[in-house]
Amino acid sequence: MEAVMKKLSIVLFAITLSACSTPSTTSREPSSAELDLSGSRLGHATYKFFRDGPNQPAIRLYLNKVENEIGTYHAVIFEYASLPSIAPQYLASRKLPAANKFIGYLNHIGQKISAFKVIPSPKQGTYEMHPLRVQGKIIEVALQARPLLLTLSNEMSSGDLLGGASISSGSDGHVEMFFPKDDGKLHGVQYGLAKLAYEKAKLDSTWRKRFLTGPYLAAYGKLNDVVLKLSSAPGGDTATFINNDKRFNISKKRRTAVFTSPKSASLEGTYSVTEPIDGMFVLWPNQEGQLGAENVTGRIGLFIDVFDASQALNQDVVEVAFVNPNDPEDFLMYYEHPDNGEGAGSRR
Repeated sequence: MEAVMKKLSIVLFAITLSACSTPSTTSREPSSAELDLSGSRLGHATYKFFRDGPNQPAIRLYLNKVENEIGTYHAVIFEYASLPSIAPQYLASRKLPAANKFIGYLNHIGQKISAFKVIPSPKQGTYEMHPLRVQGKIIEVALQARPLLLTLSNEMSSGDLLGGASISSGSDGHVEMFFPKDDGKLHGVQYGLAKLAYEKAKLDSTWRKRFLTGPYLAAYGKLNDVVLKLSSAPGGDTATFINNDKRFNISKKRRTAVFTSPKSASLEGTYSVTEPIDGMFVLWPNQEGQLGAENVTGRIGLFIDVFDASQALNQDVVEVAFVNPNDPEDFLMYYEHPDNGEGAGSRR
């Protein structure tokens, strides 16, 4: 009997030890620090009041992990222009470039661009999004009101961490953003068109972290209109703006209309380039009184391939945008020359 009791005690002890050392079968929600949200995700915004452009535009959220800051990211939110307005000029430049002379060149693919630092909040699965500003370097701004809040879905999957996520503003009348799961449901015309285009053409959308040198065009596919040259040398990176007004000999109004922003039309001269944050660049004029410098300094430079066809079609045309941190609708955008490849001679 004593031997039986000893065996029973050993069995009970083993069971108890196993229960203490074996994880519960209940799935544990990963902490914000354990997740990796890096990459980009298509979504849509909803505006409460009348505005120019679609009230439910497609948007794209880009996230890049911050080194040595656990669970923290730098982010870019890109709001697309109306997709039907983009399509004719985009397709013409790809299939029949001569048609662009009659219907115009593509130069408005976005409505807004803004940059943030994304920090885990005390509440699990949520992140505060603090806007970035240029003050000698790029800094985050601590807002008095509640910042944008990125909230992950309670039912996120390991393969789609942002599926079902949302971004809320915390102040009345502001936009809210949603990143639907791949559930086959309708989520607005613009989102549906963007999703269809990316899937059918096997496109990606990427925020490039490198300074991509080479020639950049005033408008997408306008090959005879190089207005920006980006260069790297041992002394540092530079950006040189070129004024082509005399070459084209057209009215100022028509020339201004070629660019994404009319502020680009008057730019010329060389600027030094710094990279205060990985993948974010700032321009500094090389001379005092440089023409148009007030429209360049204080902006955040970003290299974004909005319609990245490098994998599907082996075509690589990156857009470089210089964003006004105080006004997401105020950005200068230039379009990489299609023969430039992945920025020949770029600093890696």
